[in-house]
Amino acid sequence: MDGVEARLAELTPEQRELFGLLSRVQGLAGDGAPTPGVEPPEVSQAPAPLSFAQERIWRLEQLAPGSPAYNAAVVVELRGRLGQRALARALSEIVRRHSILRSAVVVERDGAAALADGTPLQAVAPPAPLPLPVIDLAALPPPGGRAEAERLCRAGARLPFRLAASPRSPRSLGSPLLRAWRLALGGEESWLLLASHHLAVDGWSFGVLAGELGALYTAYARGAGSPLPEPPLQYADYALWQRRRLASGALDGEVAYWRRQLAGAPRGLELPADRPRHGARGLAGASRALALPAALEAPLAGFCRSANVTPFMALLAAFQALLGAYGGQRELVVGTAVSNRLRADLEGLIGPFANSLPLRADLAGDPAFVELLARVRETTLAAFAHQELPFERLVELAAEPVRERDGREQPLFQAVFALHDAPWESLELPGLALRWRPLALGTARFDLTLEVVRSRAGTLLLLEYSSELFDPPTSGRLAGHYANLLAAAVANPRRRLSGLPLLGAAERFQLLREWNDAASVYPRDAALDDLFAAQARRSPAAVAVESAAGELTGPGPRRCGCGRWASDPRPGSASAARGSNRWWWARSRSSPRAAPTCRSTRHRRPTVWRRSSPTPGCRWWSPSGAFCRACRRPSPRASWSTRSSGRRAPAPRPRRSRRRCRPIPSSSPT
Repeated sequence: MDGVEARLAELTPEQRELFGLLSRVQGLAGDGAPTPGVEPPEVSQAPAPLSFAQERIWRLEQLAPGSPAYNAAVVVELRGRLGQRALARALSEIVRRHSILRSAVVVERDGAAALADGTPLQAVAPPAPLPLPVIDLAALPPPGGRAEAERLCRAGARLPFRLAASPRSPRSLGSPLLRAWRLALGGEESWLLLASHHLAVDGWSFGVLAGELGALYTAYARGAGSPLPEPPLQYADYALWQRRRLASGALDGEVAYWRRQLAGAPRGLELPADRPRHGARGLAGASRALALPAALEAPLAGFCRSANVTPFMALLAAFQALLGAYGGQRELVVGTAVSNRLRADLEGLIGPFANSLPLRADLAGDPAFVELLARVRETTLAAFAHQELPFERLVELAAEPVRERDGREQPLFQAVFALHDAPWESLELPGLALRWRPLALGTARFDLTLEVVRSRAGTLLLLEYSSELFDPPTSGRLAGHYANLLAAAVANPRRRLSGLPLLGAAERFQLLREWNDAASVYPRDAALDDLFAAQARRSPAAVAVESAAGELTGPGPRRCGCGRWASDPRPGSASAARGSNRWWWARSRSSPRAAPTCRSTRHRRPTVWRRSSPTPGCRWWSPSGAFCRACRRPSPRASWSTRSSGRRAPAPRPRRSRRRCRPIPSSSPT
């Protein structure tokens, strides 16, 4: 202990404060000894209650049965000589050791959960060997084999689980809450797919599973027995202890803290989505992966050491600044998941221990990035020190449980940030080279989820987004803007948030040069009205003016009833000198939509009386030439026209016979 005290004395006051708060979060007392753990209750064959996290997931599952939104899966690439029997035996031993992987929610005949004092119950099925089927893809070529393996992994991870069992027969559970497949791609290359449900696992559980799988496989491959001791607790013991602890009033201090923290918190996240939100959104989603530049990792680590913050705090502050820049909000809430394993005896268990915490961000006053980081540090440490209160109680304290009744819109926050190491980096199997492979299930429980995964190959940004709100190009730009903002903040942390650039070099060139290039070629000596008139002649039907009342276009090309288009008068002609077109008459005021009538006899539709002289006083003949359309006077040879066309000439109008014929639109009935 002298060495620990000596190292603590070398720390700065800020570092000692941070160590003290983190020690409290990790469940250590002041002298470094672990706090008392969970005491295992008396052994009973009665079903145990669900934990608060399990109860919430179960109720959400009932609102969307069979949805893969709460499935969890991992894919590991294996290269080398793999022992199939040793791997299957190791997985079966893991299922036997952890009863949560063999549990199910007890339901009545009508499908409702069996309750004890209003709490759903869970039953555990007896141990059984875990199947490990092998899918041979060696016959496919390498590109096709990998594509088919990716498709099969995604399909297997999306398969629904049977989560319910009858109270009279808990053994009715068809399969455990863990599935495994091995995909053989040829040679010594294989993929291992492990799928489970969040009713039984969380992110930490996959690390526990990887450690036990490595130890058991190594022992079984050598012909030895299991080297792992029996777990002292099961998850059902923790679920019962958690409910008793909350009922005893031990978490009243956390209730008071979160009531103050959530008072007046914003209820929504404003983001410029590609499509508006119409009511409750679905669970369809997609993901995009982006590697963090390797040149940024070392400066980021040095900046975190100099600012006395963790990488989680720095990355979270950059994410909050990005959301504030996108939505223009000065205050917002971002969620995060914590392990909630504050005691040493819970670290080696598999189960949904994780808890969700709302982290309130204050961006008021356009602070510098270092000022925002100080606020994030204070908020994060205080929230981690009060992480035991279940998320369900947080929703009740925020007085908004109604928003979650449809199971689709999450309460308290719509954006989540997470940072963790690759869950299978610690897995080591003899004679095998392993590599973790990200897998997208095509679901999104939140509008945006930024997951930063650190591995030996580098840092990977996984952005999961709702496909009902965002398009793939938008998500790609958002991930790139996050990397640009983080790089600018690390390079100049005293710069204000409004001055941190989001655009990269390519986007800046496209925005300022390509899309905003005002250079154009036009006659410099021409007047503005001449240019406007020339453009109107080139595009007469184009929209000229837009307003709230409508839009105005040019006159458009004029066309005669005979089907011929009008043309501009020839330069130097009498029509051009008068500024009018002799080919056309104006539209009738009584019928604005009537087509203009051709005035020239050369442009008129040919008739049978083309060579005949018209009746004196009548100049406007019908297309057939049998009568005048103005005065209805028949032509001298109407009888010949009637015989040729087979129609009867109309009767004359005596009252208008002496009046001068007036031109009328061709579409007029008389």
